[in-house]
Amino acid sequence: MSLDQSEYTESTAPVTAATAGAQASSGAVESEATVAAEPEAAMRPEAASAEEPVGAETRPESEPVEEGLGAGAEEPAPGNPGLSIATIIFGVVGVILALWVSWILSVIAGIVAIVLGRMASRQNAPYPRAILAGKVLGVICIFANAFMVFTYVAYLMSLGVF
Repeated sequence: MSLDQSEYTESTAPVTAATAGAQASSGAVESEATVAAEPEAAMRPEAASAEEPVGAETRPESEPVEEGLGAGAEEPAPGNPGLSIATIIFGVVGVILALWVSWILSVIAGIVAIVLGRMASRQNAPYPRAILAGKVLGVICIFANAFMVFTYVAYLMSLGVF
């Protein structure tokens, strides 16, 4: 079975939405040879037509293609590891101050731990778990001390001091 020249060029051209509908309505069936030849025909510049092939990506030429972190991709520079360590130290010191020393110093240490943790996160510092632990301990210091102060004031009010 041989194909004449006009049928061959039509069957190897890239399938567009218009030609796909025409082929589907006419009942044309493609052979395995023309299916295998389609990618090669679509890659040749002379085979490009005014219509876009079905399923083709439309991306402007100026838009860069992001391929993830490959061999040529730059990773963000790591931040200062001292910020990560300082965050968790201030968080732990804040808890210790809350338990045995002063609630005011504990709140200050908690605020410092949260601020340092935020700075460390923005600078992409190493040890993200230490940063998270310092932030959590800082928040615990602030809320636990606020609860303690409100409870103490409520107790003093019940005694009639205020």
